[in-house]
Order: sequence, then structure tokens, then C-alpha cells
Amino acid sequence: MKATPTVSSTSLQNTPGLRAAEAYVRPSPHATNGNVLAYVFDLRNCVFTFTLDAETPSSDDTATEIFLPDYHFPPTNTSVEVSGGKWRIDVDDVGGETMQMLRWWHGAGEQKIVVKGAKRKMQAALEPDEDIGYLEQCRRILGNILTFGR
Repeated sequence: MKATPTVSSTSLQNTPGLRAAEAYVRPSPHATNGNVLAYVFDLRNCVFTFTLDAETPSSDDTATEIFLPDYHFPPTNTSVEVSGGKWRIDVDDVGGETMQMLRWWHGAGEQKIVVKGAKRKMQAALEPDEDIGYLEQCRRILGNILTFGR
């Protein structure tokens, strides 16, 4: 079963109304060869970390697949570190949209992959001369709520 992309990077860059999309468009495991132990996406630093425990090594048709949104992981600004094995990033056509998939062939046992992408700021700022990211915007809104509550 193939997942369909929610929003392409072109849509994110050209549509200011999707400024929060940077927070919900995130990498995720699509198919795994092994049991998932943990995965996390650090939005602030644009780092995806994934750990699994595989009973058998990957074969040509049992690669672990991870969806990598090209908004956070553009091909020219993405690095991958693996505990072992080989990997490749492919761009698949799904229903006329492109979807970037990382395919990883790894050995048996506990395996880990770390993917580092591009740190970005949100597309539309709160004020005309201000350029802050989504997380900073949330902190400011929360700060305003806490201040008004006193």
C-alpha cells in the first residue's frame, strides 16, 4: 500500500495559507523490515531519527521505506547516516504527485538511521519585517495567552 503525499513542497512554498504545514508535513516510516523501536522528527533542527530491530537482513524486496517530504529534505540539502547497510532516495510518482522515499537495506539486529534536512522558516511572518519559524510563533502565542491569563 502506497501513501499519497499530503502537500508537495511547491504548494508549501507558493501558498502562504499553509504556513503551519511545515509542522504537520513530516517524515514517517512507510514499510519496515523489522520492529520499530523508536522514531522522532525534530522540527527545529530538521532531523529524523529512526531505530528498528530486524530479525533478518533486508533483501531487494524488503527494504525499509521512509517517506521524506522534500520540503524538509530537499535532494541538494539532505544527509543520511546509517548504522549499517546501504540506502537510496527515490522520487516516486503517485497519482501525478511526486513523493520522495528513502529506501534502506540493512542487516539484522538493532539498526539506526539519522536523516538531516534543511532548517526552514515559515513562509509568512506575523509582522511585515519579522521572519520567525513556526515553533517560535507557537511560543509567542503561548506567551501571550499566559500573559493575558495573569
